[in-house]
Amino acid sequence: MTNFSTATRQLILFLIFLSQAVVISVAQQDTQQAAPHCSNSSLNGGYGFSVNGITAGGLQYSLVGRFVADGKGGVTGTSTQSVAGAISRPTFTAKYTVNADCTGTTDITFDFGLTTPLDFIITDDGKSVYIISAGATGSQGDNETGTATRQFNKLQLH
Repeated sequence: MTNFSTATRQLILFLIFLSQAVVISVAQQDTQQAAPHCSNSSLNGGYGFSVNGITAGGLQYSLVGRFVADGKGGVTGTSTQSVAGAISRPTFTAKYTVNADCTGTTDITFDFGLTTPLDFIITDDGKSVYIISAGATGSQGDNETGTATRQFNKLQLH
């Protein structure tokens, strides 16, 4: 068996300690990065969106458009929708709440009177939003999902 000098043993122990410290530090950074910290201000600016699904009555439904979130819980938007091939262009407003874990809820009110509750999750530092219906008022049973993508970076809000 090879005999190491005291200095060599100390160097080996130091290197082992240093490598363990690096592993622990990286693990802590991964944990910190995995914990999102969102608020209403995480949803801010202009977004393009697409939602598709089936209404409670079994009709195919598609909606595309644009909305602007004010970062304070308010939304205004325009859209084009097709329900069983019938095209219309409703506008809408909404109030939303974003939780610290980047999930949220909103109630969208269309200009023709329908209010639709949605659940969502914000991803990619607010660049993308995944949407699912939580049942439309007056037409429970709708099954709709969609996505929204920020149109411009935060410095170019239009």
